[in-house]
Amino acid sequence: MTCQQLTSTQLRDFLLLAIHPGTDFTIDSADVLLGKPARDLVDTLCDRGLVAKDGARRRMYGLARSHADGVRNLLGEEMRTRSWRPLIGSWAIFRDRS
Repeated sequence: MTCQQLTSTQLRDFLLLAIHPGTDFTIDSADVLLGKPARDLVDTLCDRGLVAKDGARRRMYGLARSHADGVRNLLGEEMRTRSWRPLIGSWAIFRDRS
């Protein structure tokens, strides 16, 4: 598992994806959470051993999720306290439609 070779944009998106509600996700729900196409990012995270692929579903490994939490804490108060409700609300609306 490594985040060292992620670009700054990939790292930011990885940190956002780590707050995805639930234990697994689809590419479509990741698109909604990130607000942009997520397939390339998720494929990269799979290649780096941060996300597992199970058919159409993906699952961030627990250690990777914990690592993302730690990185968000290191980035400071803004990253820790930023309101994720609009993103999670969008995801819930998407989930309810599918």
